[in-house]
Amino acid sequence: MPSAFFSVSLAAHGDEVEAEGYVDEFETETGWHPAQLALFGGALLYTHYGFLKRRLMKKIAGDKPGNLGTDTSRDYVYTEWDGVRRFTEAFLEQLPSPDTASA
Repeated sequence: MPSAFFSVSLAAHGDEVEAEGYVDEFETETGWHPAQLALFGGALLYTHYGFLKRRLMKKIAGDKPGNLGTDTSRDYVYTEWDGVRRFTEAFLEQLPSPDTASA
């Protein structure tokens, strides 16, 4: 059966090696190895976090390579939603239509 996996995570923004490590771990633990894979940056939603999580995420953002925002008075969205849509549409286009799948 055709399969695809995409991950939206903060790790994928600026440190793709770390994000790939999480996906490798996921594949090892589940035994699932999708034919197509994509990694997309996530978000820092400081205004949605409580005091401790906001401070922790600011520390993590400051320690990471790349340009992660550390102004906790605002949110940062790094997700390329058009890329997620294109990945999904490309995967769906390659699937057989329901009429030909049962033939």
